[in-house]
Amino acid sequence: MKVVQSLRAAAQPLRRSTRATAQVARPHVIRIDVDARLSEAAIHNGTVYLAGQIPEIKSSDEYEQTKDVLRCVDQLLARCGSHKSLILMAMCYLTGPEYFPGFNKAWDEWTADMKGSAPPRATVTNVKLADPSWKVEVVVTAAQRSGTMSEESN
Repeated sequence: MKVVQSLRAAAQPLRRSTRATAQVARPHVIRIDVDARLSEAAIHNGTVYLAGQIPEIKSSDEYEQTKDVLRCVDQLLARCGSHKSLILMAMCYLTGPEYFPGFNKAWDEWTADMKGSAPPRATVTNVKLADPSWKVEVVVTAAQRSGTMSEESN
């Protein structure tokens, strides 16, 4: 009987320390292109979150701006170990409804090679973007290709 009680007493501290260790675990987040204000992307648990991508070119044409933004999305997804075919959701912002035709033309060209698997998308119009010359901004959430961007890569 004394042996059984001793074994129980010896096992008790192990249980407590196991619980404490489990509570300390924190999720690992990889951030890409971090500056004082924001990160261009964050990766957590196989999901890639892109910040709003805006045009880098100075063009007044929404079609050209959209093509440029989608080029930026492609490049950033590739750096994060993802691809446009793995997009889970795209949130698109246009400064006016008159920009839908040019935006949709660029989007359709961008997704043409996806044959029936274009990503989900929502588009909001009449938004005020940070720079009055921008007509479009796109925010993307995507799955990561399996086996990419290990914790050691950042």
